[in-house]
Amino acid sequence: MLSTNQLQLPQWAIESNRQLGLAATLVLLCSIAYCYLLARLEGADASLTLSILWASSDWALWLLLIPILVQQISNHQGLSLTDKTQLVLVLQATAWMPLAAVLLRCSVELLMTQTPYAQVLSLAYKRAPLYLIVWLLLLAYVFWHKHAAEKTKASSLPDTEPDRPAQVRTFVVQSSHAEHVVRLDEVQYFKACGNYLEVKVQDNLYLMRATMKAVEKAVAGSVLVRCHRSFFVNLNYVQSMEYAPTGNHDIVLHSGEKIPVSKSFREQFRAQYYQSGGMARTH
Repeated sequence: MLSTNQLQLPQWAIESNRQLGLAATLVLLCSIAYCYLLARLEGADASLTLSILWASSDWALWLLLIPILVQQISNHQGLSLTDKTQLVLVLQATAWMPLAAVLLRCSVELLMTQTPYAQVLSLAYKRAPLYLIVWLLLLAYVFWHKHAAEKTKASSLPDTEPDRPAQVRTFVVQSSHAEHVVRLDEVQYFKACGNYLEVKVQDNLYLMRATMKAVEKAVAGSVLVRCHRSFFVNLNYVQSMEYAPTGNHDIVLHSGEKIPVSKSFREQFRAQYYQSGGMARTH
């Protein structure tokens, strides 16, 4: 399950890491075999150790870079192929990957041979396009895998009639390895997180693919009340309301967590809070 401090990798990211890791390992093994056979055919030193070294200088680093790439993308839970701003952030965050591969290859050349610096720079110039293409292919695969996972995933919220919102009593949420069904009265709060919602249930945080508008229809008339454009909170888990000298309001849950109350929802929430029997305290 997901902890309250940090969301773990979603299932699509774990699967991407596994598939890409297997592919990179296969490429590395094939490269080692190629280097070894080529050296034997050319009559050069056919040492298996050297073959592993030369192949690893090209591809072993990618075994370490792949999980980092997937982690960078999964950190943006709301990332989509059409979201240009977040796409640029991911590209910037992972742009060092081809450079790292080039530097490793050049370092091996300098340490293992007497290759002049000029030739090493020439090697870097020749290898850079290959590593750039590999990086772009990795990005394309991870985005495709994420997009495919989102398309095939069933909607977490059932359709409701606009004039007769259904009283949804359960929700389908995701942890890092599975989907779970949680009751409406177990949910402490919903929090908007890009194209997803964070769902707090007991001491766990889950993810749900839904919008705040859809949740608003689904929980209409229940104990879950909107207090902020990014939050729905369960009145049964509210301990008090706090008022700061600056005029800001916070909801204090029984767990000690604080949730902001925005001005646009303040009066509506206060009315429902007091109606439910809540007693505010002033600090």
